[in-house]
Amino acid sequence: MNNLNINISFCGSSYGGCNAYPKKDYNKLRKYYNNSAPESWLLHIQRINNVVKYDFVKYGLTTSFKNGRTGSFFCISIEIENFYFDNPIYFYEKYFCKTYDTLLKQEVLIAKQVNQTSFLVNFLSDQRKYLDDLIAKIESEVIKNESGTNRIVQIADSINSTDQYAKIHVSSNPKKINKFFTEYGAIQISDFKDYFIIK
Repeated sequence: MNNLNINISFCGSSYGGCNAYPKKDYNKLRKYYNNSAPESWLLHIQRINNVVKYDFVKYGLTTSFKNGRTGSFFCISIEIENFYFDNPIYFYEKYFCKTYDTLLKQEVLIAKQVNQTSFLVNFLSDQRKYLDDLIAKIESEVIKNESGTNRIVQIADSINSTDQYAKIHVSSNPKKINKFFTEYGAIQISDFKDYFIIK
């Protein structure tokens, strides 16, 4: 799968304010800022023309351990051109959960102390070398993904390109979640209580 065209970026509300790395992706990711969101996460998957966007958003952070503001968020965005994963839960666990856990363990961008997770930088670009290396690592892992039960498959013309999305609970059947995406072209997955379960 070394013919994949992938774009990876990060966004968050750190001590210096809402910002993104690379900066060119700021306008399309700042929409996730919501200082009243519960301490949880969501995965937004959307087809836009020939690109499928996977935006993982973690809520409930603070901007800094010292004098930080609550209601912050952190976002990892992966865009794949002409292809998508046919198991979104696998994609979420393998790439987003794994990356977020790595960030917490390495304590370069964010860290967790007791029950508080906070940014360690004023702006994400303060650690551009670290993020460049992380982007290269994620790209390599996605490209190496083997075909099988969790495949990267080509976008079909039948998958819609839309701004409307369905809210689906993470405990839903992964095959049904994928079917929903292929029919509607945009979904959000989370453990929010008001997201519906597909069995």
